[in-house]
Amino acid sequence: MVAKTTLCFASAANGAALSSSSSKSTPKDALCKVEKLEEANALLDLMIQRGVDPDIFTYNTLMDGYCLAGKLDVARDLFVSMQSKENGQNAISYNIMINGYCKYWKVEEAMSLYMEMICKRIRPTVITYNTLLTGFFQAGKVEEARELFGKLQVDNITLNSCTYNTFVDGLCKNGYVSEALELFHKLENCEFEFSIEMFNSLIDGLCKTGKLKTAWELFYGLPNKGLAPTVVTYSIMIHGLCKEGQLEKANDLLIEMEEKDCSPNVVTFNTLMHGFSQNNETQKMVELLQKMVEKNLSPDASTISAVVDLLSKDEAYHETLKLLPTFPVQEPK
Repeated sequence: MVAKTTLCFASAANGAALSSSSSKSTPKDALCKVEKLEEANALLDLMIQRGVDPDIFTYNTLMDGYCLAGKLDVARDLFVSMQSKENGQNAISYNIMINGYCKYWKVEEAMSLYMEMICKRIRPTVITYNTLLTGFFQAGKVEEARELFGKLQVDNITLNSCTYNTFVDGLCKNGYVSEALELFHKLENCEFEFSIEMFNSLIDGLCKTGKLKTAWELFYGLPNKGLAPTVVTYSIMIHGLCKEGQLEKANDLLIEMEEKDCSPNVVTFNTLMHGFSQNNETQKMVELLQKMVEKNLSPDASTISAVVDLLSKDEAYHETLKLLPTFPVQEPK
């Protein structure tokens, strides 16, 4: 019964627990896992006490949960304890621990585990490499990321779109946008199947480095790649235009995305409002706030900051206050 109960917990976590290094868990997913963590660990101890040998899936699930909770030392203890088991650790076990270390900026420990995999002849998967690349870039270790990426190509390891997306995104976030763009053009010549995520990374990097024209060309070239901009793409482009003071063009883009059935979110509105606030365009701000009410979008701290900033510069702020719409009170979740 104990074994069955524990395995039920493991099954409930299933793919999410064991693929955390290849996909992003939502805060809700993480909370659900953490809430059941102590209960699951108690069941594991009970299984061992009663002579029931937990399988590798159970261990991996628990390790993933502890990594999500930031309890890397506990996860590591579980990982080490698996060495005495008949089957020991597998590539998934290593990927979970490597992902845990990378998320908490412990790239050296992650690399140590990667080298241990090699020594034990446990074949790293593409998830292993994608996770390490993410860890290197997050820690600002661009040269190490380049070396690993180069090694993958020399060793003829099959890379997936996530690998290229990770590499391009990492380069852009660390200021190497020209290098990222160069790789993008090489992939174009290879008839690579692009994702919108790579374009988002490139457009964001180009906007942040003042290369708005190139960003704009990529943005309007999306249909040629069989892609459509998402709310993230539009928000990035709108931010780039606002940054360059092209507020009308940014507002036109908001209208365009609505016409194309791409619903703006609170980030999109906040971006535009901060732009209009800096330009003291009260009426535009009020119109955007009214649109938010119509779309049932709740203001966040950034929205309030933009409004406060505008009012602090408006001599007739009492009159402006009367124009501001009332947002419905949100029920606590």
